[in-house]
Amino acid sequence: MSGKCKGCGANIEWIVTGNGKRMPVDRAPYLTIVTDDGEVKRGRASHFATCKFADKFRGKGANNAGNRV
Repeated sequence: MSGKCKGCGANIEWIVTGNGKRMPVDRAPYLTIVTDDGEVKRGRASHFATCKFADKFRGKGANNAGNRV
């Protein structure tokens, strides 16, 4: 699911984490990382890491969906 951040206006996508929670991620660019055990992985940055307004939205959960990033 895609949309715009209500804090900064950036284009974001919503993913579902391994815990079943929704998390906003930046649409682009994809990042390539190397894990501590040498495995190369590709993914996107959490929008909580790149949005200057993230603290306003972090941890709101499903009960406050209208206030999410």
